[in-house]
Amino acid sequence: MYLANSEETKKMFEQGFEWVSKSNNIKAFKNITSDIVSKGKQYKKYGFDKQGVELLRRMVSEQDRMNNPNKREIMGVLNEALEELIRV
Repeated sequence: MYLANSEETKKMFEQGFEWVSKSNNIKAFKNITSDIVSKGKQYKKYGFDKQGVELLRRMVSEQDRMNNPNKREIMGVLNEALEELIRV
């Protein structure tokens, strides 16, 4: 799911994704969702839009379990990104 040339880089991407998914950092969510939507649109013919939706849904699921002060705003960022990517 994480595209990279080496297993070490894939692991690093996975760890970064997990960190953001469990954080309450709004800026990090805006950055990662923007990138996921951008790549999903750019590489739609390779199915990246569907992978992007899957990643965003994983983040929504993780945030559903969390109890942090920015949850409402983060869920808004995630839902906007999902809507945009699904419309592609």
